[in-house]
Amino acid sequence: EENLEGQEIIEYLKSFKELLSSKTEIDSDLQELAEFYYNRLSQSLLSFISLIQGFTEFKEIHQEYKESLYNVRICLFPFLKRSKVKLINEHQSRDVLITQIKSTKDEIVLASDRVTKTALDRTLLNDIKGKGNESKRFLRILWGREWENKTNLSPKVRIQLNDARNTIKMAQSILGNRLKTSLEPMENHAKFALFDGCRGLVTSENILSYGGEKGIYESRELGIFIQSLPVVRHLQGWAIFHRLNHLHPDRTVSEMGYRPYEWIVFGSDCYFSFEIIKDELNFDFSNLCYIQGGIEDFLINPNPGEIDDFDKKLLQERLACYLERNELIQDSFIEYLWKEGKRYYLLKPTLDKNWIPYIEPIMKDEIQEITIIDVEKLGKIANQKQLKKKMGKKDHGDIVQKEDPIIEEIMNDMVLIKSGSFMMGDNEVFYDRPVHNVEITQDFYMSKYMVTQRLWENIMGKLPVIPPKQRSPNFPVIYINYYDVQEFLKNLNSLLGSGNFDLPSDAQWEYACRAGSKGKYCFGNNQKLLDQYAWSQINSDRKIHDIGLLKPNDWGLYDMHGLMYELVKDDIRKFTKISVKDPVGPLTSDMGIARGGSWGKYPFPKNIKNQFFRCG
Repeated sequence: EENLEGQEIIEYLKSFKELLSSKTEIDSDLQELAEFYYNRLSQSLLSFISLIQGFTEFKEIHQEYKESLYNVRICLFPFLKRSKVKLINEHQSRDVLITQIKSTKDEIVLASDRVTKTALDRTLLNDIKGKGNESKRFLRILWGREWENKTNLSPKVRIQLNDARNTIKMAQSILGNRLKTSLEPMENHAKFALFDGCRGLVTSENILSYGGEKGIYESRELGIFIQSLPVVRHLQGWAIFHRLNHLHPDRTVSEMGYRPYEWIVFGSDCYFSFEIIKDELNFDFSNLCYIQGGIEDFLINPNPGEIDDFDKKLLQERLACYLERNELIQDSFIEYLWKEGKRYYLLKPTLDKNWIPYIEPIMKDEIQEITIIDVEKLGKIANQKQLKKKMGKKDHGDIVQKEDPIIEEIMNDMVLIKSGSFMMGDNEVFYDRPVHNVEITQDFYMSKYMVTQRLWENIMGKLPVIPPKQRSPNFPVIYINYYDVQEFLKNLNSLLGSGNFDLPSDAQWEYACRAGSKGKYCFGNNQKLLDQYAWSQINSDRKIHDIGLLKPNDWGLYDMHGLMYELVKDDIRKFTKISVKDPVGPLTSDMGIARGGSWGKYPFPKNIKNQFFRCG
């Protein structure tokens, strides 16, 4: 009450407290509903776990898996939509911030008008950096309140901006490429902190500058602490959508770990725009094609009377990002967003391809009507399928079974990479420096070619959803994510004669790509020769090609510099000048690094950090 002004609001708070204290008994209908949700969730989880434990091959249970996963998600949704909110006073904000940063496993987003080194200090930054064996944490900062190029800024404000920039530089020196922000102020008035996409602190306090504008001893700011998956992720997506190039500047560095919150949130914004005029529409606006149309119409055909020069620049950034995403995900981009939206609980789980934002209610009837496969029935299905497999095999007694033909074919295309050392990295790229000596101590095999669509289909039983023009047995497989690759490796290693296939590490990939070269490319530094080794926007005619059509490097590996991006098994590690042996980056996240280049990309952009065709 000490922070409230006016007798009317004080009386309202008092009556509200009395109302809360009188609600001591739980409504019986609400308790019954909660028990119903809990029981359905328990049944769906038990069924799902039994399903994946009872089968060794995913292709045997694809449809059952899809339906069971939907059951779990729809039953979880009523619980995940519930938000826990706690009022925070000015003395607690800093404590909440530090406590949550220390417990964060993945990502932190901070927004503050002011930034000072007393608030964003080395202790806080080292907590974010963590120790070497901890999972990698990223920090995104949205800061600034004034445009620096304004002519009427006071000397005091200019000093504040300069101090803020120096603080950001200090943070960069500690966190390196884990910090995503800009050295330029972004004129925002947002003050919040988001942790792991599930917890958030929203306040009128400048969390990166003690005491806001009033000074450290005069602050009287309140805030709220929120625990909610969809709400916090929605806030994060909306913040990133408004500052794409600042909060997510290197979108293509770790494609497999990218979470497209911003585009999912904007897709839902388009849904609500349709909903406002739903009585005038004669079509189902939740259909994915209409959501995609809404996104593209906003980006490509903005109303010129409603935007100023700043908005025009922001629209250009968004359009460039959207086109980049479409090029990487291509024709299935909106379907990719729909799937990711359900995965991150920003969209309501559905089996039909309908875009339903999480805010829409889940009705009891929807959960009542789902079909949960009985655990006992699952056991019978597994036994029947295993029996059919045994009946389909001839009894060869003690004869040793031969190597699977697929394994034999793969091994015929393998190249032995001998152990050795090389200089890894690129001093021109921030996240790839310094150049340092790396020793590969053991020989290893690497395939001459990328995994083809034919091989993927032989191992997985079917292809991912690929547009007809990009479908061919000898094209590299596309439209897959990190988890798809892990499932592919699992199936491949289950074949006779297999068992040790894996993705190369980042260091192994660069060692093999260089093939002894010390230049920018496996053939030296002459950019004019790149089109003899790599498919890019220059020579691809903007279409995908068969593997192995251009020159290999000196060790016999094809398309290393460009055709499709190639995934390695580890995430970005911190480089130092110290010589290392067999280095491997973090394996605790789903963020594999994308190496090489793509047929749809220009290989010599002005911004060196986007030049993925190089060895380093």
